[in-house]
This record gives sequence, structure tokens and C-alpha cells, in this order.
Amino acid sequence: MNMDVKKRRQRRIKQINPQQSWQEWRVPPTRNQFIYKCFISLILYILIWTIFQLEHSYAQRTQQAIRGVMNDSFDYKALTSWYQAHIGTIPTLLPIFHERSDGDARAEYSSPVSGQPMQGVADQADIIQVHTSADRTVTAIGKGLVQSIAPSNRNGMTVRVLHTNGILAIYGGLESVQVVKNDWLEEGALIGYTNILYFALKKGDQYVNPGDVIPFD
Repeated sequence: MNMDVKKRRQRRIKQINPQQSWQEWRVPPTRNQFIYKCFISLILYILIWTIFQLEHSYAQRTQQAIRGVMNDSFDYKALTSWYQAHIGTIPTLLPIFHERSDGDARAEYSSPVSGQPMQGVADQADIIQVHTSADRTVTAIGKGLVQSIAPSNRNGMTVRVLHTNGILAIYGGLESVQVVKNDWLEEGALIGYTNILYFALKKGDQYVNPGDVIPFD
């Protein structure tokens, strides 16, 4: 690493808090500090819960802002640019800030069902049909947040889940749904049951070929 970059990074770190040792950050909080943090967390929880019970226009704007913070993917590119401009190059110890290759994306997600894709849907080529296994289960392809549950354009229900790396998965044609909106799902979590799954992936406004991301059995 360039010596000027090293010096600039060390100077920035010292400006954050020149008196505090890095080792002091590892000391656990005292009992009073823990109680104080729990009290502040409870106050914040009550405040946010109250906001979501109100129907006033200002409260609704705040609700929308909170949902955006919780649901929208973080802009790591902007943070990366700021870090490079003010501190230096991105450390290799922080891989989350780096773009992932196609190979990494393929390894990140699992198949939602045990079955092979049949074919694309005639009127929507970006949606594939997949026969489920004998137990008819549909599971989450990775960690994510349930964004919506609504009637499908075809049969059954459609569940939309925003997964890591900004991938939106659409699980359609579900005969039975086992999740609710805003549920946090782990990889492999049960979403619902069906005989034929209508499945699609989106990144932003663009559809992604599921076969490029998911290793179907």
C-alpha cells in the first residue's frame, strides 16, 4: 500500500478519537450502562410503534421513511466512494463493500424447490415454472425480508422477498402461504406449498435469469 495512503488513514483514525485506545472498545458495558441502553431502546421502540398507529399525514411520511430505511438496499457504492476519498483504499478485510462476481452470486442462493425448471411462461419469458417435490414445499433461496403477499395473476398467492445483494425473488402460484409481511427469513425457511411454482428474480428494474444465479437440482 502507498505510504501516503497509510499515513492519511492513520491520521483520519486518530482524528476520530485520539485519546481512546482500540483495546478499550472491547471492554463490556457496566450494569448501569446496559440498563441505560435497554431503557433508550425501549423508548425508541414505543415511539416508533406509536408512529405506526397514527394516521396523520406527518406520521405517514415518517412511516414511509422508516420502511424505506428498513427495506431498501444500502448504497455501498456511495460509501465506498466516500471511504476512498477521505481515508484510502478499501481494506480486503471488508469484502462486503466489493462487487461480487457471478460465481459468488451463484453460491449465495439455493434452489426454492427440489425440481427442474419446466419452461418459461408464455406471456412472461422471465418467469419460469418449476415442479415441486412430493412434499410440495417452497423455501427461501437466501436471507431476506418478506415485502408483500398478494393474489397471483394466475392461481394462488404471490410472495415477494427482498434478498441480500438486492435480489428480489417472486414466488408465485402458492396454494398455501406460511409467512406474513415483514417476516425475516433465513435460507431454507418455509414460504409455502404448491405443485407448480412460478418463479422470477429481479435486480432493480431488470429481470435476472434464475438459472444464472440458482443451482436447480
